[in-house]
Amino acid sequence: MTELGDLANLMGGITSGLLGEQQRVARNLVKGLVVSTVNTSDCGYETAILDTDHARPVERYDTWEDAVRGHARWKRRARTLKKVTMLGYGELVEPENFELQRGLTKEDL
Repeated sequence: MTELGDLANLMGGITSGLLGEQQRVARNLVKGLVVSTVNTSDCGYETAILDTDHARPVERYDTWEDAVRGHARWKRRARTLKKVTMLGYGELVEPENFELQRGLTKEDL
């Protein structure tokens, strides 16, 4: 995919999220982090770890069933996670390592 195509997909994903067009698989609060798995219009099924700073996509899946299993796996991992590698996005965003900042509450769900 070209950078222009990646940019178009990224913008489509952002606007679909703002418009509520993402299909939620699951969303859970785990020790100050939120584990969120949705079906995005640009990347398909994706789990992200949300901390006090950012939503950090960590895994993508091909099917609903894989997304459900992946969400459960990340939910278990979130209990002790200190760092994650945020997935890249085509040629626009490189994968990057982050230290997580816990502190989210049920109001952040």
